[in-house]
Amino acid sequence: MVKTSTQIEILQAPLLSKIPVKHAFTTRIGGYSSGVFTSANMHYKKGDKINVCKNRRQLFRQLGLSSSSLRLVNQVHGNTVVKAGLENSYEDLLKANADGIISKDPRICVAVYTADCLPVLLSTSRGNAVAALHAGWRGIIAGIISSGVDALCQLAGESPHQFIAAIGPAIGRCCFETGLEVAQQFREQNLEEFILPHSSKNKKYIDLAGSVKSKLLKSGILSKNISSFNHCTFCDQEKFFSYRRDGWPTGQMLSLIAPIPSPNQRT
Repeated sequence: MVKTSTQIEILQAPLLSKIPVKHAFTTRIGGYSSGVFTSANMHYKKGDKINVCKNRRQLFRQLGLSSSSLRLVNQVHGNTVVKAGLENSYEDLLKANADGIISKDPRICVAVYTADCLPVLLSTSRGNAVAALHAGWRGIIAGIISSGVDALCQLAGESPHQFIAAIGPAIGRCCFETGLEVAQQFREQNLEEFILPHSSKNKKYIDLAGSVKSKLLKSGILSKNISSFNHCTFCDQEKFFSYRRDGWPTGQMLSLIAPIPSPNQRT
């Protein structure tokens, strides 16, 4: 991979951009990292801290956000969602075992990091309350999608029919293979249509993005308000990090969203 610029290449969802709410799904293109972290690595779980901080600052400059607004959690493939505000420091919130973050504080930007799992960004129609969810297969089964939607409903005091959802780049159904025991868990949650045949009788492919969209629909979000990207992180080595493809250590992408001020918050 030849790096030509430190500008971070990002993807944005048109439905969220129309609100307009500041958000991004990063790729691995741009930035300062090298080696297995080349080059827009966004998380230093396995090292590369100096470059990760530079990459984050570059990304936030591009978006017109303060890098100090970033809030992350310790992702554990569960269904816990936490609220973020200025009262929660970056360091304190990072200790929280959770897979979703919500906020309506325009001084805060919530985010999740991924390298095959699905990032899901949610927003009210006005953009005054948002959520970032980390949805691996375990989180999907555990109920992170319904937990995230429910938490945003409570925070915003609005119906999910008014929400916008964007499913970010993740491992595709072409590459996410599992054993029969995992497929059975999807079957038990009425997600059988997203279990696909495999050449091995002991394996199946699973459409994780389809499963997440199904969960969003069941949570009350309208189909017209859900968008996704036709990318597979496993297939596209030039553009995305992939844990399943590369193993540890590898870099990670960041998916972030920041609420906009309500009219009574604007000066």
